[in-house]
Amino acid sequence: METLSERVFSDRAPRRADNTVAYIDQASYVGLRALGRGPVIQFTWIYERGVDLDGLRRLCRNLGQTILGRRLERSPLPFGRHRWVAAPPPGDIEVMAVERTRESIWEWVSARAEKPVDPETGPAWHLAVQPLTGGGDAVSLAVSHTVSDAGGIIMSIAEALDGTARDLGYPPPRSRSLPTALRQDFGTTLSTLRRVPSAVIGAARIAREQKDELADSAKAAQPVRPHVADSVTVPTLAVNVDLAEFDAVASALGGTRNVLFAAVAARLGRIIGRVDAAGQAMVVVPGQ
Repeated sequence: METLSERVFSDRAPRRADNTVAYIDQASYVGLRALGRGPVIQFTWIYERGVDLDGLRRLCRNLGQTILGRRLERSPLPFGRHRWVAAPPPGDIEVMAVERTRESIWEWVSARAEKPVDPETGPAWHLAVQPLTGGGDAVSLAVSHTVSDAGGIIMSIAEALDGTARDLGYPPPRSRSLPTALRQDFGTTLSTLRRVPSAVIGAARIAREQKDELADSAKAAQPVRPHVADSVTVPTLAVNVDLAEFDAVASALGGTRNVLFAAVAARLGRIIGRVDAAGQAMVVVPGQ
């Protein structure tokens, strides 16, 4: 199922996008509110000779004119579809006052990932710079996954670097009167309900066709662990790889770049003992 960001970027024509939040993005938002946290996509760059702060500030302003320049506005109906609205201009980048050693970069990266982003109240993303001891800078961009998937963020960065402004035509926040919002959202809900029977039938058919796979997945599922209130830092591994060589190995093995990446991750998991009772390593690839 495509997200709204995919629909926007797939059509370069100067038309206004539907600002109704896609189902997958609405589900992401509902999960965020239910759990008190949501997935964050983070990009990190390390500049050996230091970053151009003026250029980075220009990039930050330009990002506000891409698909990242939007926020979610809830429907007044408890069961209504939410909508995208225009976000205010982004704030300035955050430059850390104290230098860090290169050995502690990933601690800073993890701390930036924990800094709150919110697709509704904002900020939906933040950009920061960490000066490094002995010269150089690290740059972190963290974005709420509800606002955009990885593909949308990459396209937004490319457009921001190119200085391409995109008018998505999103209305300002709270621009609809309550009667108008109720009427529009109720109409959208009715239209959606008409498609529910066919969706249920389709889901049942897929379940029948994949019942063996579903049974295997259920057996392999790990038991639910008690909730842990403390923050947990996930182990991180950064590797420099020659892309041409990586692709050549993937091609020689009859696979793709993504498949080889998953295979390497699974092999690492097996080596360090991250396996289940059957000796299998589970690899989770977040949706893009």
